Amino acid sequence: KDLKEKFGITPEKCILKSLEYGINIVPGDFQTRSILQNCFYFQRKKFTEPINKPYKQAGSLREHDYIIKIYDKRFQFPEQSDQELFRMEIKYGRMRPLNKMGIVYLSDLLIKDNHLKLYKILQKCLSEILFYDYTINPIKLSGTKQKNIIDYANNNYWENILIGIKKETKNRKNFD
Repeated sequence: KDLKEKFGITPEKCILKSLEYGINIVPGDFQTRSILQNCFYFQRKKFTEPINKPYKQAGSLREHDYIIKIYDKRFQFPEQSDQELFRMEIKYGRMRPLNKMGIVYLSDLLIKDNHLKLYKILQKCLSEILFYDYTINPIKLSGTKQKNIIDYANNNYWENILIGIKKETKNRKNFD
């Protein structure tokens, strides 16, 4: 509405070419940096840290319609928050998936049902992040589980499973 008033943009005629949206999460007593260090993969796509960028991302807009970005929002904007703030964003470079859901025009973002659709995508993406729970105390675990927890904390462990899947020596279930 503001764009229409200030710039004369008609939302019903403005076609969305890309979209980026996200959610801020206050992680309670946990440090966002520690959470980020333990986010390894999204849908078997490794999180990477682009050079000179203060975030991690999974996926590539060259290969996919969207990428996932996660970062410390408080670090980026310390003047706006006095508490830890984890940010997750979905950045669509191509609108095909959203167009199929009926999000084509700027005006479609004014429809509350579309907000719910976008939220459900965020929720699903968040559940598909492979995150190691660094708060687990291995001393309280059995010997086998102690060995497993050492493996699970190791990025190379997951990478080797993915290599095995490509070579067909391991099953996708090994990663899942």
